[in-house]
Amino acid sequence: MMSQMRGRVARAISAVICMAVCLLFIADEVGATESVLPRPYVGMHVGRGFDRGIENDLPLSFYGGEMDGMKVGYWAWSLKERGNVKGWGEELQKKPWVIHGEKLSELADGDYKIVIYASVPGKRTQYGSKWVRVFGKKKQSVIVEVAEQFETVKSEVVTSVMPVVRFAHSGTVTIDRGAASEVRLDVSGALPRGFKASAWAWSEVEKGTVSDWDQTIDPPNWKIDGRELAKLPLGRNKVQVAYRADGLGTKYLSQWVLVKETKIEGGVASEDEDGKIAVTKLPEFRFAQQRYEIDKGDAIDLMLMIKGGLPKDTKFGYWAWSQALNGNVAGWGKEMVGGNFVVKREDLNLLEPGQYKVMAYMSSSVDKTKYISCWMTVNEVVGSSIGGGDVVVVELEPVAMPQLSLANGVEYVKGDGKGLDIEVNGDLPSEFKLGYWAWSNELGKTVSNWGEVKDGGSWGVTAEEIAELPEGRNKIIFYMSAKDLTTAYTEKWVTVKKGEADPVDPNGPGVVEMPIVSFEDGQLMSLTKGAIGDLKLKVEGNLPTGFELGYWAWAESLGKSVPDWGKQDIAEPWVITGDLLEGLPSGRNKLIVYYSAPDLGTKYLQQWVEVKDVASGGTGDGSSQGSNGSGSGSGSTGGGTDGGNSNGSGSGNGSGDGTNSGGGSSNGGTGNGSNGGGNTGGGSGTNNGGVDDPFDGSIRDWDNARLPIRNGFLGMNLGAVTFWSDSWVWTNVFMQSTYRREENGWKIYEAMQGISGKMPDGEYTVEFDGDGEVECIVRDSGIQIRVKGDAKNIRVWAPDCGPGEKWAGYKFHPMFLERLKPFGTVRYMDWQLTNNSERVKWDNRTLPIEATQCDKPIAIELMIELANKLKFNPWFCMPHKADDEYVRQFAEMVREKLDPNLKVYVEYSNEVWNPAFKQFHWITDKGKTNPALSSMNAGHRWLAQWGIEARRDLDIWSDVFNGQMNRLVRVYAGQETNPWIAEMVLSQMDGGFDAIASTAYFGAHPGSTLSVGEIMAHAVMDIQNRTNKRSQHHQLAQAWSQKLGRPIDYISYEAGQHLVSSDDTMTGALIAAQSSVEMYQAMIENMKSFEKSGGSMYMAYQYVRRPSKWGSWGHLEYQDQPIEHAIKYRALIDYLTSTARLELAMFD
Repeated sequence: MMSQMRGRVARAISAVICMAVCLLFIADEVGATESVLPRPYVGMHVGRGFDRGIENDLPLSFYGGEMDGMKVGYWAWSLKERGNVKGWGEELQKKPWVIHGEKLSELADGDYKIVIYASVPGKRTQYGSKWVRVFGKKKQSVIVEVAEQFETVKSEVVTSVMPVVRFAHSGTVTIDRGAASEVRLDVSGALPRGFKASAWAWSEVEKGTVSDWDQTIDPPNWKIDGRELAKLPLGRNKVQVAYRADGLGTKYLSQWVLVKETKIEGGVASEDEDGKIAVTKLPEFRFAQQRYEIDKGDAIDLMLMIKGGLPKDTKFGYWAWSQALNGNVAGWGKEMVGGNFVVKREDLNLLEPGQYKVMAYMSSSVDKTKYISCWMTVNEVVGSSIGGGDVVVVELEPVAMPQLSLANGVEYVKGDGKGLDIEVNGDLPSEFKLGYWAWSNELGKTVSNWGEVKDGGSWGVTAEEIAELPEGRNKIIFYMSAKDLTTAYTEKWVTVKKGEADPVDPNGPGVVEMPIVSFEDGQLMSLTKGAIGDLKLKVEGNLPTGFELGYWAWAESLGKSVPDWGKQDIAEPWVITGDLLEGLPSGRNKLIVYYSAPDLGTKYLQQWVEVKDVASGGTGDGSSQGSNGSGSGSGSTGGGTDGGNSNGSGSGNGSGDGTNSGGGSSNGGTGNGSNGGGNTGGGSGTNNGGVDDPFDGSIRDWDNARLPIRNGFLGMNLGAVTFWSDSWVWTNVFMQSTYRREENGWKIYEAMQGISGKMPDGEYTVEFDGDGEVECIVRDSGIQIRVKGDAKNIRVWAPDCGPGEKWAGYKFHPMFLERLKPFGTVRYMDWQLTNNSERVKWDNRTLPIEATQCDKPIAIELMIELANKLKFNPWFCMPHKADDEYVRQFAEMVREKLDPNLKVYVEYSNEVWNPAFKQFHWITDKGKTNPALSSMNAGHRWLAQWGIEARRDLDIWSDVFNGQMNRLVRVYAGQETNPWIAEMVLSQMDGGFDAIASTAYFGAHPGSTLSVGEIMAHAVMDIQNRTNKRSQHHQLAQAWSQKLGRPIDYISYEAGQHLVSSDDTMTGALIAAQSSVEMYQAMIENMKSFEKSGGSMYMAYQYVRRPSKWGSWGHLEYQDQPIEHAIKYRALIDYLTSTARLELAMFD
C-alpha cells in the first residue's frame, strides 16, 4: 500500500555577513595583553570537603600576586547535573578575595567544580578551579549568648555594622623564640551579634598552612600570644585573621611574621666552635634503599646517607603514609634536633602489616625544608620469628629516575673529535632507556635520521654524530624512560661549526649555504595564451650538494593546485618553459618554486601571473582601488570593449566572464560584456583585487565548484543522530525519527525537531507495507510521522528521493554526502553514542534492519557502508565496558566489510580523562580495586587502568588485523592541556599504538559582556597559549617514534572553536562571533598553529549542528546552509587550498 503526503516547507533565509576587516582591532587587543594577569587558585592546603556545620571560607590566592583594578569572581559546575549552577556565584569588586562559607552552604549536597576568574579591563582573563564536595547540616549559632557575653565584657551596644580591625604594627613583625612578643590588633567600633575572630598561618618555608596552629582571638585582649607565635616554623609566616558576624559576612587581614631562634649562652650569642664559618645550607640526604621489607616487630633503625655538614639548628623528623588507610598513620613519627638522625626501630615495630611510604624531612632556619621517602613493606609474622633483627633489603628495581648530567661546552667544530659526554647518575630502574634527537634552528625542523636509543654502555653523543648535525644552532632533546616511571626530558643547545680542514669546493661539494633564487627582473607577469614565452629564474651563488629545484602552480579559478602541472628536480637552464605555461588555466595563478638541499631544508619563491585568453576583450584600467584589478572582460568576442569599464573598472579583479563575480563594486561590468560578473560583482576590491590568499584578512568569494578533493590533513566528527538532529542523514526520514508518545491511537514519531524549517524543502513521499495508516506532517518546527494500525516497513522519502525521482535508490541523503566529501577521515564517536555507553555484549548492538537508526548507536554495517561510499577512513571508538567478544566481532566485521584500500582508526572510548563522563568514573573505580596496582600511588591508578583497558582492546584489533597492520591506526587520545596524562597512560600500553591524539580547540571564557571583537581577541590569544602544549604532544610522539623504531603520528581527535559561557547574556555575542570575519581568521590561525606544532590530521568537531547556549559546534549550522554563509566550513576548505599551507606542507 502506498500513500503520498505533500507539503511545502516555508523557508526564510536571511544571512548578513559582516565583511569588514577587523584585524586592527584584534591587534590592539592582543597588544593590550602583554602584561599577563595573575592566575587565581585555591591552595592545595584547603581540603576538598565542605561541611555546612563548619562553614569554612575558601580563601583565594594568585600566582604572581595581585594587580590594581583586578576583579575576581566565581561560579560552580555541578557534577551531578552536568552543568553550571544557575544563579550561583558572584563577582568580587574588592578584597577580601574569598568565597564565603555561607555562599557555599547554598549549594546542594554533591561535588562541584568551583571556577574562579580574575580580570582587568584590557587584559586577558585568567581562570582557576577547585573541586569541592558539599555535605552536612548548617550549624545553628547561639546568637543571644554570644552577644550578651560581648555586651557584658565590652559594655557596648551590639551593632549591625562590622568594626574596623587592624594590626597594631605595620610591615613585617620579627619574633625571637627565646623572647617572643605578642602581636596586637586594634579593634575600633561596637561588636555586632555573633562576632568571632580567629587566626591561622601560612609558612613560606613549608609552602603550606601550618598544621595544628590556629588561634581564637577573644575580647577584650585583642592579641595573639607570643608563646603561640613562637610555635610557628622558623622563617617568614603569614598570620591571617578572619573576623565575621551574623549577616555581615567575613573579612580578612594578614601580617607577615618572621620567626627566628637565637641561642643565648651567658648573655652572648653563641659562635661556631674554633671560629669556623657556620653551615648555611642543608645537605643532600637519602635512605640507603628505596624499598625495604621487614617482619612485624623485628626492625632495626633506618639509617640515612648524608652528604655534607648540618646547620646548627637542623631538625629531623619523619612520619608514615599507609596504603590501607589512604592517609597518614595517626600519632606515628618523631621530630628531633641533633644526635643521630635515624628512623627509630621502636617506631617501625609499631606499624601494622601492610604497605607504607616512610617520609622524612630536614629543616633549618637557613634553608628550605627538604623531604625524602622510601617504601616499606611490613609482613605478618606466622609462627615463630626468624630472628636476627635485621632489615631485609628487597632487591627490587629503583623507583626513581636517575639524574642526567651533560658535560662539555656548547660549541663544536666538525672534525675535531669532540663529542658530548653524558653521565647517568644513580641506580637504573627497570627497562631504562636513554634516547635523543635534534632540532635544527637553521632547518626549522627535526633533523632527519639523527638520534639513537641506548639501554647501556656509553651514554655519550659521539663526535661522529655531532658532525652529522647541520651547521648552526641545534637543540638536542634527551629523554629517559623506564617501566612505571614518567619519561624525563632534558634539552641542550649546541652550536656546530665547519672545521678548518673541511675543503670547500666552489663547484658544489661542501657548500653549506643555499643560493639565492629569484625571477629575472623585467619579466611580464601578465601572459596571453598563444604568445607566452619562457620565464627565467636567477640562481645566484654556489650550489650545495644535492641541490634540487622544481615548481608547481595553484590556480585561483580551481581553488587548488593545477593537476599534472609542474616539474621536479629540473636542471640548468633555470626556466619555466612557455609551452608549460600555456597549460595554466585562464585567470590568476600562483607559481610556487621550491629549492632544497640535504641538511639545508627547503625554501620557496612565489609569483602571481595573470593568464588571459586570446579572445579576451579590451582591458579596463582596474586601478582605482584594487591593486591587482586588471578589469578584463572576456564575454563574447564582440563584447570586450566595455568589459571592466564604468561600474566594473574600479575595485576588484573586475574580469567579466559572464559566469561568476566580476569583482567590481556593484555590477561588475555591464555594457556588452555578457553582463560580465552577473549577480553582485563579488569581491570588495580590497587586498589585491578582493580575491587573494585567505590569510590577507578578507574572506574570498565562494564558488561551489571549489569543493576540493579529499585531503588527508582534514577530518570531521559526525554529530549524534537524534530526533532533533540538524543533519539530513537518510533519504528515508523515518530512519531519523524516534517514537515519542501515543495520541488517540496514533503512534507519534518525530524527526528534525526544532531546526526552524531547515529540513529538506519539497514533497515528501510516504510508503509502507501492511494494513494501517501513516501520515507525515511537515512544519517549520520539525517533521511528525503518525502511525496507526499494522503499518510496517515505513519509508518517508525526502523530496526528490522517492520512487522514480532524481535521488531514488540513495540510502544517505545526497546533500549529507556532498558536504562530507572533502574530509579524508570521519570520526563516529557521537554516532556510536560513546560517552556514558552501557554497551557490553555483541548481541545487544544495533542492527541495520532496525526501522529507525536514531537516538541509539548507529549500526556498524551502516557506518562501514558510508565510509565505502565516500572512500574516507572511518574512526571508531570502543565502548569502555565492551567485553572481548564485542571488540573482536567489531574488528572482524570492519576487516571483512571495509574497502581494503581504506585505513581504520580505532580508539578506546572517548575522553577517559573527563569526569563529566561515566567512563572516567568506571575506570577510576576499577583502578582502585585492581590488586595489580595496589603498590602504585593512589592518584595514578586510574591512569594505569586506562592504559590497561586501552591496550586490551587495541591488542584485539591488532590480532584481528594481523598481516594487515598497514590498514590499522591504533589511537591514544588524551587531554590537550595536560601532556603528562599521555605519558602515564602510554607507559602501560607497551607500544601498542600508532598515533597520539589531543584536541585542537581554541576558545574564550568571558566573565562579563564583551563585544564580538573582544571575544575573538581572547580566542586568538588562546590559540597562541595552546601552542606549547601541542608541541609537547608532538615531542612525545617523536620520543615514542625513536623508542619503537617506527613513526608515531601526532593528530587531533576533535578541533575547532570552543566558545561557551554559563552567562546567558553572553549567548547572543558568542553566536554572532560564529559568522564573523574574525572567526574565519581564527579558524585559519588555529589550523596553522596545529600543523606547525607537528599535528598531521585536524579532526573538526562537528559536521552539522545549530548554535545554542550550549555551544556552536557545527561547521554547518544546517545541512543546506549556503556555503558562502558557512564561515567555519569555508575556513576548513580554504585552508586546504591556500598557498600558505602549501608552503608549510609541500615538499617538506
